[in-house]
Amino acid sequence: MQYTTIKSGITNNYILHLDKDTNLLIDTGSKHDKKKFYKILEAKGIALSSIKFIFITHIHADHTGLLKELLQKTKATLIYNAKGKQRLEAGKNNTNAYVSGYLVYTLTKLISGFVETFQCFPNVVTDNYINFDKQPLSKWNIELLELGGHTNTDVSLKIGNDLFCGDICMNTILNHKYFPCLCENKFELMKSWEKIINNKDITTLYLGHGKPITTADLAKDYKRWKNKGVLNLNKKEK
Repeated sequence: MQYTTIKSGITNNYILHLDKDTNLLIDTGSKHDKKKFYKILEAKGIALSSIKFIFITHIHADHTGLLKELLQKTKATLIYNAKGKQRLEAGKNNTNAYVSGYLVYTLTKLISGFVETFQCFPNVVTDNYINFDKQPLSKWNIELLELGGHTNTDVSLKIGNDLFCGDICMNTILNHKYFPCLCENKFELMKSWEKIINNKDITTLYLGHGKPITTADLAKDYKRWKNKGVLNLNKKEK
């Protein structure tokens, strides 16, 4: 299946071309990148009316910032983990999280005011959604998998050998190896990495931040992180 990457800011959004006039948008990016998002869509010849589904990998402001507006403009059906319904309706990210090391910890503390503002987004209240576990995209041989740890709302999209996994892992200069900048539950995150590594059908991971990596790449980093401690933003934790 063909896909198009929409990188309007720090987040990778993807459009899967399901049928001739049926597209699925994976994540929406930040509300701050709205103009660039629409400009890229226009340049790539993707009409808003062709977006029939919007799939959200998790409830964070840089992934749901344009969701409210896009749902109104496209009338698309939302697909996500309904465990995050309260969070989505509140329009605010959970900032009670862990970080991978002292560098990220220090940077986060220094810009804590900015982070607090950045993690707010236009709240979304809608009944036009399908919970991921109903597997609403099976017609296109797409499987939705609950792989958590970054948040308690994480869902990944598997098609063929490709996994679009949001922020279950990252590949940028700001995160430590492939460990995400923030995680709510490191132990659940490691379980998710194990599931990905042990799934022989998955070879390539398409990330919310950074270039794609392979399961072999993740396996090497898993050995590093399995027994390594992380830092609570409020206190040191093991």
